[in-house]
Amino acid sequence: MNPGGMPGRQQGAQGTSEVFVGNLDFAATETQLREPFVAAGFKVEKITIARDRATGEPRGFAFVELQGFKEAAAAVRKLDGTEIASRRLRLNVAEPKTRY
Repeated sequence: MNPGGMPGRQQGAQGTSEVFVGNLDFAATETQLREPFVAAGFKVEKITIARDRATGEPRGFAFVELQGFKEAAAAVRKLDGTEIASRRLRLNVAEPKTRY
């Protein structure tokens, strides 16, 4: 859990949260993914497009790091269903990483 008891995948000491972006076109670029977030007024800290470890090919989802849970939740509300390359994106605030 992050501060305030709200779910969200925390990164680093600055309290950033990540948004899970699913149904991403395999050819989508970081620039294409960044555009709707910036256009909606969000400051994107980092984008990580998931890739297959063996082949390096995109896996169809990504994580967009934003400043805090409130920003991440607002981005999900505002951008869920946005289309990139004719695919309707599925956004959720990412779950916390579990380490064993």
